[in-house]
Amino acid sequence: MNTIVKKIGERLKKVPLGFWVFGAILIVGIFLRTYEFRDWMTFNPDQARDALLVQDMIDGKQWPLMGPQAGNTFFKLGPIFYYFEYTVALIFGSSAEKMAYADLFFSIATIILGYFFFRKFFEEKIALAVTFLLSISFFVVTYSRFAFNPNSIPFFTLLFFFALLAIIDNAPKEKLRWAMLLGVAMGIGFQLHTILFISMPLLALLVLGYLFVQKHFIWKSVCVTLLFFFLANTGQLLYEINNNGANIRSFFTDAQSSTEGVGKNYGEDFSNDVLCHIQGATYIVSSLGSGDKCNLTGLVSRIEKKGIRSNIERIAIAIFGTIFTLGGFILFGLFIKKEVDPRRKRAFVLVAIYSAIIFLILFSVSSSLSIRYFIAIEFIPFLLAGLWIHFFLYRIHNKFSILCAGLFVATLIFFNVWTIRDAVVAFRNGTASTDNVAYFGEVKQMSEYFLENSKGSGIIYVAGKKAYLSRYGKPLEYFAKQQGVVVSKVYKPEKITADDSFFYIQKHISPEKKIPEVIDGFISEKAQTFGNVTIITLKRNP
Repeated sequence: MNTIVKKIGERLKKVPLGFWVFGAILIVGIFLRTYEFRDWMTFNPDQARDALLVQDMIDGKQWPLMGPQAGNTFFKLGPIFYYFEYTVALIFGSSAEKMAYADLFFSIATIILGYFFFRKFFEEKIALAVTFLLSISFFVVTYSRFAFNPNSIPFFTLLFFFALLAIIDNAPKEKLRWAMLLGVAMGIGFQLHTILFISMPLLALLVLGYLFVQKHFIWKSVCVTLLFFFLANTGQLLYEINNNGANIRSFFTDAQSSTEGVGKNYGEDFSNDVLCHIQGATYIVSSLGSGDKCNLTGLVSRIEKKGIRSNIERIAIAIFGTIFTLGGFILFGLFIKKEVDPRRKRAFVLVAIYSAIIFLILFSVSSSLSIRYFIAIEFIPFLLAGLWIHFFLYRIHNKFSILCAGLFVATLIFFNVWTIRDAVVAFRNGTASTDNVAYFGEVKQMSEYFLENSKGSGIIYVAGKKAYLSRYGKPLEYFAKQQGVVVSKVYKPEKITADDSFFYIQKHISPEKKIPEVIDGFISEKAQTFGNVTIITLKRNP
């Protein structure tokens, strides 16, 4: 027995320290992504809609050949997201939180893939530091904890880059496994977001053109890539064949309408795009600033209205973000110029071209950009962080270089951990849900209140403030349907009878304020507050 223990101990001593560090990073990342996953899972109308649709797939009621609509357009993405949810539902069960396991799995896998991707650019210690930042990033963690078609973009984007770089590096000797992975990654990414619908094929075509110029005619790889790309898009292809290309026509129509205003003010569009990139990169890597709309563009007007002192925090974040992002891209350019390793240089150049493509795509919608769009380039802020760490370690030739690098990393860690802490406090207090976001556990409590106070009715009518009715109507419908009850949103309550179960949903009413006695001509019987939401039971005024 002692001999066996001794041999195990000797083998463990031979395991590199980096392996243990990476293991610890992975454990931390998994913990942040899975802790209280069910109750703290984002459960907005889109998630409820998709869960109901996948449940119908499981019940054999429908099999969609197309996925969700892309934003406020008529163009639909491919169905692969639904197929992912369907697959995990068959394995783990058909409840909504289990359907989200696919995005959770891809986020955990992104940590692993991210480390090996960062190793293409940096030495082990910098790659480990950057991977740790990726694992604890509030933005990255947030988009791993619910089901949403863009959430798995980071994994398939990295897989796409891995395969593309491998094909470039091995072009004289075709290795078809990379062509297969490229086809799969591009075929799936193609269906996750409109940004990838454009950027992935465009970058692949540019690489193909480069290889042909270099006289590397990789026809076998091209054929294998196309084969697996089309296999991954089977549902979409069948739909287009059956509908005479209606969806792709919608794409071009929507693209034309969305770019009609572009060019009327190039300066404003350009500045919006740049400022949104700064805000997005800063928020992704540090959680500083806003994670919703791009609002750096309005900072000057806010300063003019309220003064510098009232906006000092925003100004500090804007300065830090500008230095981090624009300075990071300057370092990016210097690294490309000075890099002597051809493989590393090609990796830098490929990422630079991809960044430029995304910048041009977002330029066309710069007036309506949201920070979530930057999930398509989620890995780039961490590359910039790696470049800064390298700069501190190897470009500042003094005894404080290690201290500078350590403080930089510690600062990014601190702000992410602080933001995560604030989110945990809100979840613990049951105050995380608002008119902008709903969470599974809190909405479930609301649905239970509805069912307990519905007098056994098979249909529950819900009215309310527009933002709250829109945010909670579909999620409440999902929970009620599990109990065989229908939730119906009411915009004109005139037809509600005295026997109907009728509820009103609105912003939290503080204890100091009195519940309105009459709402839309109905008497308020009682009210119950759930964090930031108040539900009032209404009865027709006799």
